[in-house]
Amino acid sequence: MTSLSIKDSSQSRIEPLGVYSENTKAFLGQTAELQCIFSGSPIPTIQWKTPELEFIDISNTKKYELADFGRKLLVKNLTINDEGSYTCIANNKVQQQAFLNVTSPPFINPLNKNPQMADTYISAGKNAVFYCDTVSVQGEKPPSPPIWKKNGKDIGANRGVEYSVSADMRELTVLDTEKPSSSRAGSTGSYQCVSSNSEGMIFKDAFLAVLDPIKILIRPENSYLIDRESVISLAVDASTDPALSLQYRWRFRNSNNQTTVLTSNTIPRAWTLSDSNRNLTINAQGLNKDEFFQLIGRYFVEIYHQYDAEFVHIDVVTDIPANVTDPVPTVPQEPPAEANLWFLGIIFGVILLIIVIILICCVLYRNACKSGTYPVDEKEVAAGHDPEKELADSGFHDLSRADEDGHKMDNISLSDDFGKQIESDEDSMGEYGGDLDISKFNEDGSFIGIYADKVTNNSKQSTV
Repeated sequence: MTSLSIKDSSQSRIEPLGVYSENTKAFLGQTAELQCIFSGSPIPTIQWKTPELEFIDISNTKKYELADFGRKLLVKNLTINDEGSYTCIANNKVQQQAFLNVTSPPFINPLNKNPQMADTYISAGKNAVFYCDTVSVQGEKPPSPPIWKKNGKDIGANRGVEYSVSADMRELTVLDTEKPSSSRAGSTGSYQCVSSNSEGMIFKDAFLAVLDPIKILIRPENSYLIDRESVISLAVDASTDPALSLQYRWRFRNSNNQTTVLTSNTIPRAWTLSDSNRNLTINAQGLNKDEFFQLIGRYFVEIYHQYDAEFVHIDVVTDIPANVTDPVPTVPQEPPAEANLWFLGIIFGVILLIIVIILICCVLYRNACKSGTYPVDEKEVAAGHDPEKELADSGFHDLSRADEDGHKMDNISLSDDFGKQIESDEDSMGEYGGDLDISKFNEDGSFIGIYADKVTNNSKQSTV
């Protein structure tokens, strides 16, 4: 009995044996499941190798996962590089292989840089282009050429009129896009492309919206000739679809082909941008030669929104030679001190001469006033007398008056008594009454009239 209870341990161990493996097909991006089954006792330990024969360490990657005691290998997020034969090994002795076929319906070619079936917004009158470049995975047959549709309907009947398709059918061009109207459907709508291979088909669509175009309402002249006193204004204005807003961006390219973006924060003092960037003012006044020639070149304004843009360019030129240098400003020279004194002497002499002339004129005027005829008659009349009557009574009427034109002294007879009196050496004021009474004279020395009585009395005495 004892001998029966003792068994050789080697008889209870069964070497692993490959029983089952399964090839698998899965689509790109999905998860594939590979399986290997081994017999043996105890249960064998299973390891997996990639198609590149590298052991898979699930502790260092999220790409792979083991299940069911290692019998199953899960390969996640499949790519075309995951396709190939995977090896499963039991206890480092027995191995099997399972093939993973990574496949797919047609898909958009990732190597084509054109936007594939992208929504498009375009201004009316321009062409819209859609791309549908489909490929199959490596090892599969190429997909069929795309079939193009608009709003689910084949566009083949309108090819060459409203649409143009490339020879390989991968590009669709919508010609001269139009907005919808009461008489025409226009170009706005949903466009689709359909392609297929042995594994399935692809259906891609994109939306086309037709917008009002950008219209330039105000634009500058194509060219301006400026000099160093010029101030020019480059004004631009435009309109577009009411749902969008326009922006304006200025650039300048000089004679050295260097381009500068002009903004309100970066432009030099000779350039001024309005708040809306719709007007650029170029002011050449006060600039030196180098600064002035920095204004000469081509100016660009880009009028744009997120879906379209228009460009305007303006050439600013000059006929001033670039090799002409600025004149050196001259500093006014101060005259010497001797010249200043000489000039002041001349001014002083002229002033003194003017003063002398004025004084001479005043003296001459004063003398002229004193030498005039004294107004005796006016004084007599003002005193209440009649000088004409008194003159007649006194016998002086034969003498001419001082205020009459000419003198009548030549008509006076020397035999007259009055003439004798004139010739007398003893002629004095005493003949008119002895002691002189000064009360009988006016302030100006003229007689008041009493002298007439004295003359009469003397005449009577002579007669006696």
